[in-house]
Amino acid sequence: VGHSQPSTCDPVFAYLDTQKALTEDLYRQRIRLAIQRGNVPLTNYLAKQLPKSDQAWISLRQGMYKHPEMAMKTFKEPDAPLAREILLYGLKRLARKDADGAYNYWETYRKQYAFTIEENAELFRYFALRNAGQNPTKATATGWLAAVDKDFLNDEIYQARLQQALAKPDWQAVIKFIQSLSTTEQNKEQWQYWQARALEQRERIADAEKLFTRASEHRNY
Repeated sequence: VGHSQPSTCDPVFAYLDTQKALTEDLYRQRIRLAIQRGNVPLTNYLAKQLPKSDQAWISLRQGMYKHPEMAMKTFKEPDAPLAREILLYGLKRLARKDADGAYNYWETYRKQYAFTIEENAELFRYFALRNAGQNPTKATATGWLAAVDKDFLNDEIYQARLQQALAKPDWQAVIKFIQSLSTTEQNKEQWQYWQARALEQRERIADAEKLFTRASEHRNY
């Protein structure tokens, strides 16, 4: 975990240490979690348990956490699994505030680093979701959501598309996207209600009334 544990855990940690069970990989995993939480004291403490050769990547990762755009501008590490991991982390950090900016950096770095097909597809999906939240009325928001690889579509993408369809409103698209959700999501009152609204607008009154009735069984509807 990325936070400190209670002092009652200290004897357990001490025992694991004497048994050589706390490997360098475990320390690295926990450092990643501590950086993600912005826990500088824990990161610095854990870093002391690793060789000096690890300090550089820890510093790079902390830079991506604190100032992702600045760290992205100066990143010049040779292509390697750890370099790509740090870049992916930094691109997501930057996309949380500036999806357009992160995308532009990605367009440059993807030509220099051997990201996998899966890494590129997952990262673009992340950009599309962040962009939809930051620029809901821009054409790029709709375009990015539509361009997400079909093998990486999930409920978050469909919900983002739904929000855009509702804002227009495009009732036929609302019906389509709700029916693309997982069964669990479709059964939520929120989407039952909006599907009923969409069906009503498409003059499918009988189908709409069934869903309105089902949704009305819940107090919040």
